Amino acid sequence: MSEFENLRPNLGRLQTIGLVVGAVGLAIAVLGAFLNLQTFFQAYLFGYLFWFNLALGCLGLLLVQNVTGGRWGLLIRRMLEAGALTIPLLGLLFVPFLFGLPQLYAWARPEALNDEVYLTKAAYLNQPGYIIRAIIFFAIWSALAIAVTRLSRAQDTASNPAALSRRLRIVSAPGIVLYVITITLASTDWAMSLDFHWFSTIYGMYFMVSQGLTAFTFVIVVLAALSRQRPMAEMVRPPLFADLGTLTFAFVILWTYMSFAQYLIIWSANIAEEVTWYLRRAEGGWEYIAIVLMIFHFAVPFFLLLSRRIKRSAQLLTGVAAGLLIMRLIDLYWLIGPEFHASVLEVNWLAFATLAGIGGLWLAAFAWLLPRRPFLPIRDPALPMVLSGD
Repeated sequence: MSEFENLRPNLGRLQTIGLVVGAVGLAIAVLGAFLNLQTFFQAYLFGYLFWFNLALGCLGLLLVQNVTGGRWGLLIRRMLEAGALTIPLLGLLFVPFLFGLPQLYAWARPEALNDEVYLTKAAYLNQPGYIIRAIIFFAIWSALAIAVTRLSRAQDTASNPAALSRRLRIVSAPGIVLYVITITLASTDWAMSLDFHWFSTIYGMYFMVSQGLTAFTFVIVVLAALSRQRPMAEMVRPPLFADLGTLTFAFVILWTYMSFAQYLIIWSANIAEEVTWYLRRAEGGWEYIAIVLMIFHFAVPFFLLLSRRIKRSAQLLTGVAAGLLIMRLIDLYWLIGPEFHASVLEVNWLAFATLAGIGGLWLAAFAWLLPRRPFLPIRDPALPMVLSGD
């Protein structure tokens, strides 16, 4: 659509900046790998999981919106599709892990064979299984992203767009089931198994909620930036930001519920293998991170997002969303950092390098994918109602 051409230069600049930042960040990270290989892989896991959560959050929200409908998803659909289509890139960026499993996971080291707890899990938790499952995960996620975006693209030129909407629901409904199963297994493999003595039945759901919250906050920031220019300024109205703010509010509550439920279950059971996970996060400075999360990941955004005025204001809601994105970073580091630095809170400079390196490439891919089709699903039957504000 030619009326959206004036938005493309800004996305082109974002793509260029992303490529430069990504190249520099990864170059610095590679240099750090020569200095300390183990620290590099630990930092790479942190940076990778943040952008992975964003991409998979986009896929999850896209599948849900295709099934449930709702005006909240129509004007952000292209952003969710662009985010989901970066999954093959993340599959490529996953390759370094295949050469660093012993640097990250105690179960991948020879001495694990002397551990009785590991021996009960060895049939599942081993290097060939880890690699095969990762290949399957990325194949499923990539296939889902490509399938739904192709159907969405076909709808733009279809003579019967309502039929394409039905096909999107047919593909997305089982896709949600696959998403839930694969994310549960992936979060177990990639994060929970950092301490193979510990387990939580809520961990996978915690990851899913975190991914949805990360995606919502990112989309709000991007949408607010795009809405400063015509014609998006005429289409993105306060009711849409109110909807996105309400959904973000819901995910903040869900994140808090999952966090507290996991803690309550483990505290009440008082099993030694489980409580040590929290004990590591309650000393050495990590307890202050927990306090920061309680205040700024729950309490502050909870009360701010109660305000209708804040949710309807692009500028104010963007501020809340940007703050939550920062909290998502802190929460992720609190989740995995104590597994490597249990005695004291420590943030290595390589964490920033890998975060910037992977993030720069991801943002460049996102900025390249976003304008490759109309910014709106122009033939979706519900779009006229959304644009009219009804």
